[in-house]
Amino acid sequence: MTERGRGGGPWAVLVVVLVGQFMIVSAVGSMNVALPAIRDDLGASPAAMQWVLVLYQLGYASLLVTGGRLGDLFGRKRVFIAGLTGFVAASTLAAVAPTPGLLLAARLLQGLCGGITSPQVLAVIQVAVPVHERPKAFAAFGMVSGSAFMLGQVISGGLIRIDVLDLGWRSALLVNLVIGVVAVPAAMRVLPRTAPSRDHRLDFPGMVLATTTGLLVLYPVIQGRAAGWPPYFLGMLAAAVVLGAVFLRLERRLTDRGADPLIDMSLFGERSFRAGLIVAFALSFSTLPTFYVVTLTLQLGFGFDALTAALATAPTPIAVITTSMLSSRLLARYGRGTVAIASLFGISASVVLLLTVTLAPRPLSPLDLVPALLLLGCNNGLGMTSVVNLTLVDVPQARAGSASGVLQTVQQGTSALGVAVAGVIFFGAIGDDTGTDSIVSGLRATLALTVVCSLSVLVLHRLLPPLPRRAEELDLEPDPGSPLKPSAG
Repeated sequence: MTERGRGGGPWAVLVVVLVGQFMIVSAVGSMNVALPAIRDDLGASPAAMQWVLVLYQLGYASLLVTGGRLGDLFGRKRVFIAGLTGFVAASTLAAVAPTPGLLLAARLLQGLCGGITSPQVLAVIQVAVPVHERPKAFAAFGMVSGSAFMLGQVISGGLIRIDVLDLGWRSALLVNLVIGVVAVPAAMRVLPRTAPSRDHRLDFPGMVLATTTGLLVLYPVIQGRAAGWPPYFLGMLAAAVVLGAVFLRLERRLTDRGADPLIDMSLFGERSFRAGLIVAFALSFSTLPTFYVVTLTLQLGFGFDALTAALATAPTPIAVITTSMLSSRLLARYGRGTVAIASLFGISASVVLLLTVTLAPRPLSPLDLVPALLLLGCNNGLGMTSVVNLTLVDVPQARAGSASGVLQTVQQGTSALGVAVAGVIFFGAIGDDTGTDSIVSGLRATLALTVVCSLSVLVLHRLLPPLPRRAEELDLEPDPGSPLKPSAG
């Protein structure tokens, strides 16, 4: 793709695309603290509360790879603007939703638009920012991505507490409309235009198969407990296995033909890539789900309002940012052992968190949670950043963009599945009892999942490639086209 128009200055371009990135990442955190308010206002069931997060993650994950292809086909600027406009429209639709069903449909649409928009951000930075300035630009991208989840929670919690215009939780979604009214016209004005490419085609059947398979897994997992696990739910899970096999066969056929599959199956020829996906699955299965249940526990069990819960969990993303920045140095010294260290942080976080909510004097103070949440953030930031580098270390540069897209799709899809499973464990443990002790029991049961996942990472990290110990032998700079980033939650 060749550059056709430079648009505004590089730093004006950077600000615009990072505003878009902030909106997309913060959309998870903003709803995380709004769930109890949504439950009270719309009468949302525990399953619906899970779907508010899961559908966004699923929609986002399902279009990440396709979104990159759309940018190739129609131009990065055009796709970024279309995706961001759709994201703002979906946010507005969610904000005015009178029923849980319409809210969930809007959240899915919001995630789909986020999946279209996000892959364009780093690609636009590559075109607009001079080579010698890109390290600063990528650092800014990492800081925004790492802090957006936390800031989304704080902004949402603050708006809900202030209750602007008596809008309640809806104001946390309408803020995207306010930002979008400025950001979309700014993108039209300053983003550089790029020439579309005719060398790529959309794997629409693959996208439909992958998304349908995900829904066939998630729907029975989330709804199963409340519905009593009817036989057709087991049929849906069986159908997911069949469709998953059909999807993999289709992708293999397209790869062998040299076409444009949603997933380039030749990537799996690299042992490090296969191993990295397995470890990323185990790590992603517990990071966001644990944060989701912790936030619910603080609000439902200990009476924290949305803003207090958001501020109480602030140590986690702070630790994510810090350990992400230190990960390259630690990788240079300890290699794949860095992932083992991250898993020990995860186990320690679960133990300390459980001791805190069980033994700390009541009422619980936000300061009581700082040690556990710092450990949780270290697990996420150090673990995920290290896994990304180790997964992509042997992937040829020509296929780095595709590999990055597949890896982030696994991260986001696994997070959605993890939220579903964590919700089943949490709400199954508390039943109809909403007392503090019951909520803590739900947290205890869910933290067992975190410990199991962390132990799995501790065992599986040996599958990853050992890196040289000397820092100068490492090439750990992220691929500029990679959309990967650690989750802040």
